[in-house]
Amino acid sequence: MAAADTLVYNARIWQSGGEDASWMVFSTTTGLIKTLGRADPPLKAPDVSCSIDYKGKRIFPGFHDSHIHVSLLGQAMRNIELNGAGSIDEFKERIRSFAAAHPEREWLFGRHWEEDVMGRYPTKDDIEDVCPNRPVIVSRACGHIAVVNSKAFEIAGFDETTKDIVGGKFERYPPGHIHEGKLTGIVKEKALDLFDLFITPDSTEWKESIELALKHCLEKGITAVHSNEPCTWGEYCELADENRLPIRVFFAEYFESLKANPEASNPKPKEAHGELLSCDRVKVFADGALGASTAALSEPYKGCQHKGLLLQPQEVINDLVAEAHTTGYRLEIHVIGDEAANAAIEALEKAGVLAKDRPILTHCQILREDLLARMKRLGVVANIQPQFVNTDGAWLNDRLAGSLLEYSYVWKTLLENGIHVAGGSDAPVESPEPFLGIYDAIFRHVGTRGANSPVHRPDQCYSLKEAVDLYTKGGAYATHREGNLGQLSQGYFADFVVMDDNEDVCEDPRRFLTAKAAEVWVAGKRKLNIYDSVK
Repeated sequence: MAAADTLVYNARIWQSGGEDASWMVFSTTTGLIKTLGRADPPLKAPDVSCSIDYKGKRIFPGFHDSHIHVSLLGQAMRNIELNGAGSIDEFKERIRSFAAAHPEREWLFGRHWEEDVMGRYPTKDDIEDVCPNRPVIVSRACGHIAVVNSKAFEIAGFDETTKDIVGGKFERYPPGHIHEGKLTGIVKEKALDLFDLFITPDSTEWKESIELALKHCLEKGITAVHSNEPCTWGEYCELADENRLPIRVFFAEYFESLKANPEASNPKPKEAHGELLSCDRVKVFADGALGASTAALSEPYKGCQHKGLLLQPQEVINDLVAEAHTTGYRLEIHVIGDEAANAAIEALEKAGVLAKDRPILTHCQILREDLLARMKRLGVVANIQPQFVNTDGAWLNDRLAGSLLEYSYVWKTLLENGIHVAGGSDAPVESPEPFLGIYDAIFRHVGTRGANSPVHRPDQCYSLKEAVDLYTKGGAYATHREGNLGQLSQGYFADFVVMDDNEDVCEDPRRFLTAKAAEVWVAGKRKLNIYDSVK
């Protein structure tokens, strides 16, 4: 058999907590690392058919995005982008411009507006000023709130007599307003699900969106995504069969969607489809979002009596978690507020989930001291999004006070309490950029990023090692793959990222802010080379 090993050398190969390696040899057949070292590289080894001199560049293990919505990211990339809209006028202009550029689209969708940036919540009247005759749904950055115009309400069969539903709300103008009692256009949480019939793309569009988003993730240096998905397992399997998955996908189906569509092409517990695709877990939602004031808290939001809401009664959360666990799925539970974290932990305890099951609590933005020991005992993996500190910090003091503020975004405290932590982006809520996430984990700047920027809780800043581990070893642990992913060691897969700069980010972590991937390898195969093309 012909030699099939690749040698990379003259590099700075990250070894978590230890001295860098300078070379490694891996098999292009198995994709596994055979050996690595710091002395002279084996340039004349008989099995080496390809040698690459990286001329001192930094190499990291492949980065995981441990919480992302790949198909929704792809959809967002194809629709109205409202991120950064600094006023209602700019919000309206972006909708008008997109509508004019896409006359063929019956429905118009978009996301990423923020009322704190624009000065107020948008309304259906704002949309109708620029697009009155086509249905429009555009969601807030968190994805838990949207503003819907009258045409969308009409087609969906809703009007001024429409009632709120459990876990969802159609917002109305308050008493004394000129439009008192009428719909504002703001739709929250589970009420948004009532528009799914009109929002959900067909299979072809899902596949196009997934492929677009995975290519985008690859370009950002990601080798594995842990993606929360709404009934798209069949599309992923088709892409895998067509060799169109460039990176690893650990799939997490929404458990309620799975239950509601029992005849659909749903993943089985621990199912794998080829080398790059597997179903790692199912997702259950406990509460909403902090920015939308729908995260469930144990104390009221600042300046009011409102505590947010659990999206399901405790008994329903208990039943969902128990059913998923009994069926054999791993659990990932969306918890942002401390009361939601308490509800999720109670459900896991009642279901008999054990530490070996590694349940995941995603977001963990607001916690309490009493929750930490229970999380440790349950073997919970805290799935966090460091970029949230930067974006949410601008308005955090307006939402929270007292102990809630004290236990907000306490990432360092989690580590100090022996809780495993993994890092993600929640894209399309934030950008799927692990380098930006590493930067934010280290510096925790609020609003703008830079030397003079304010810092939220400096005591919670990560070290360089902790921040890199978050997106490498932490991601691998979160999906039970710490035995062959997450680090560059003998017997591990050659999933790695070559940096596009000889100025080492490890010497000055501020460089993560502008860092880029030059090459990305998955299982010993080069999938990205910015000097060539995506392969």
